[in-house]
Amino acid sequence: MSQTIALTISRQVASGGDPLGRLLAQRLGFTFLNRAILRESALHLDKNPQAAGVAGDRPAGFWANLLSMFAVSGQPLTGGPAPMASYAGDRHLFEAEAGIISEVAARWDIVLVGRGGFSVLANHPGLVSVFIMAPRLDRARALLEGLMLASLDEALEVLDTCDRERGEFLETMTGRRWSEATNYHLCLDIGRLDLQTAADMIVTMVEKTRQSWKP
Repeated sequence: MSQTIALTISRQVASGGDPLGRLLAQRLGFTFLNRAILRESALHLDKNPQAAGVAGDRPAGFWANLLSMFAVSGQPLTGGPAPMASYAGDRHLFEAEAGIISEVAARWDIVLVGRGGFSVLANHPGLVSVFIMAPRLDRARALLEGLMLASLDEALEVLDTCDRERGEFLETMTGRRWSEATNYHLCLDIGRLDLQTAADMIVTMVEKTRQSWKP
C-alpha cells in the first residue's frame, strides 16, 4: 500500500480553519473531509449494517464507493455547522467516524477538518497535524456577522460556550486536551497571518513530510 498524507486541521471556533482546509485540499489535490461528510458516512453504515461485511471483504472498492457518495476533492459539502452539544457523549458515532477516517486515510491523501483527527490518526506515518487559532475578539466579530447575533457580548458568550463544549467533547472522546500545543506539528495564529500565507506554511510542511520518505 502506498504511503499517504493525512493533513488534520483542528481549529478554534470561527478561526478560519474550515476555509483553510478547503483551500489546502484544492491546492494539494487531496480529498476533503469534514464533520458533515463523516457524519453522513457513519449514519449510512449504521443504517446499512450489511455494508460492514462488504467493507471487510472488499475494503478498497467499498470505501471508494462510500467516499464518492459524500466527498469531492477540495469541494465543501453544503450545510452549516451543528452545535457541538448535539453530539456530546455520542461515543458510538465518534468511533464510527474514526473508523471511516482511518480507512480513508490509509488509501488516499486527505485534509480532515476537526473530528479529533490529531488523535484518531496519531499513529498514521504521514500525519501532519495543525492547530488554527485567532484572537477572541476577531472570532467573536466573525460569529456576530456570520450568525447575525444581536450583540458582540452575545457573540462572545456563544464563542466561549462552543470552545468549552468542543474541548470537553474531544477530551472525553480522545483523552487528550484539544488545545494542547504538543498534540500538533504546527500551531498558527490566523490573527497574524492571512489564509494564503498560512496555507503556504502548511504546504511546505506537507512537502517536507513527503521528502522524508525518500531514501
